[in-house]
Amino acid sequence: MQNMAMSVLMSSNASPSDPEITISYPLLFLQVVCFANLYAIWMLPGTIALRNTCLGLGALASIYPIYQARHYFFRKSAIPAWLLVTLFIWAVFHLLFLAQSPVLQYEEFTSIWKRTFIGAFFALGFGITLSVAITENANKQKVTTKKHICWLTCKVIAYLGLFSPTAIYLIKYGMAAYGPQLGFVIAHSLQPYIGPKSIYIPKTSYMCFCIPMLANALGFFYANLVKERWFVFTNIVYLLSIVGVLWVFNGENIKNGFVIGLLLITIFILFLGVTLFKKHFFKKMIVIGLITIASFFLLNLHVTKNESWKTFAADTKIAWQTEQYPQWRTGQLPNNELGRVVSGTNYERIAWAKEGVKMIVLNPLGFGLIEQSFGRLAAGRWAGTTLTQSHSGWIDLALGIGIPGLALVLGTLLLLLPQLIASQGQSNPILGGLWWILLAMLLMWCTTEISQKVYFDALIFWLSLGAGLTLTSSRPNQGLS
Repeated sequence: MQNMAMSVLMSSNASPSDPEITISYPLLFLQVVCFANLYAIWMLPGTIALRNTCLGLGALASIYPIYQARHYFFRKSAIPAWLLVTLFIWAVFHLLFLAQSPVLQYEEFTSIWKRTFIGAFFALGFGITLSVAITENANKQKVTTKKHICWLTCKVIAYLGLFSPTAIYLIKYGMAAYGPQLGFVIAHSLQPYIGPKSIYIPKTSYMCFCIPMLANALGFFYANLVKERWFVFTNIVYLLSIVGVLWVFNGENIKNGFVIGLLLITIFILFLGVTLFKKHFFKKMIVIGLITIASFFLLNLHVTKNESWKTFAADTKIAWQTEQYPQWRTGQLPNNELGRVVSGTNYERIAWAKEGVKMIVLNPLGFGLIEQSFGRLAAGRWAGTTLTQSHSGWIDLALGIGIPGLALVLGTLLLLLPQLIASQGQSNPILGGLWWILLAMLLMWCTTEISQKVYFDALIFWLSLGAGLTLTSSRPNQGLS
């Protein structure tokens, strides 16, 4: 037993004796294509079969890289992966011994949890393959031209896949806005939601699947600037991607999307100023100026059509007094101190968040459901309530899988943030891009009713991808065949 412990401890640090990992480029290409297709249709209705196909193929393609990296699961860098494994074990334990609604919880176990597990397996292997490819292509002398072209092609496909939800919305928006002027009528199925004949896609879907594009573009852009690549074509692509996501948020009137997007941009500007403070002042001012002007232009459009921002402070005072103004339980709205009816989005978010935290204290092990545990617990306390979710993903998740489950998810995320930086810093666009995506996830789950459906799948997918990328971060030489 003592010898086993010593061997595990010694393997926690990289050494030349660590086994070599060799993954093929065709396998990487298959994983990238599965990811790009999956991400393009993940939030679209009527795509379950295609989604499951992409998840299944991606998971099958991940068996070999996970097997190749099996020795690295006994190192410190594998802690995020083991936390995710523990999360699934906790889900099984909760179902067997703590379920408050066993039938409903079993239905989620065979749907949400099953998809999430397959997606996590896919993402873990995908991350390992990407990590090997990143290391090999960093030393271009060891990579053939054919392999390098394949690597560049994979990066382009992955980026386009990540951008596709934003691109699909912008195309639909443009066709609906300008199609009639050009003399052709756009089918309702190809338009943004404008009524009962249109296909409805929730704002949460745009939030969940577009904010990673904005965050990833910031990470790629920052990596270029760190390498002093200021005026290159890819920077234009990243800037347009950022503007495109903010345009989606404006078109769908997604308030918290705008807030989180601008917060990420503010953090980016601060990073840029601090890390490159002593040089390139003129270039930095150009970049910061362009980003700031574009952001304020879109912010002005957003604030102009949202009166709720003007009454936010007054609405907050009423919302915080949950006992004196209990209308939040039934969906009714009181008046604020200005004599006006409070904004529902302001009043309800704050009141539900406050009461949700109280429920966590009363139910530390959770109700058991990823979706609508807040509403089911509320129904047991207040008769006639219409509550479903708290509008905070982290609160809803804690009420669903308990404080232990939330700790496993947040612990994985918070461990990955420094590990991604420690691996290769913000200079590598893929690692840096994922760092920004995880930061966006952390913020988005604070203010969005996102603990449901494929949104939970996506969160665990990103965490698993990060676990795979950092698993073999300090390995010796290896390559792709």
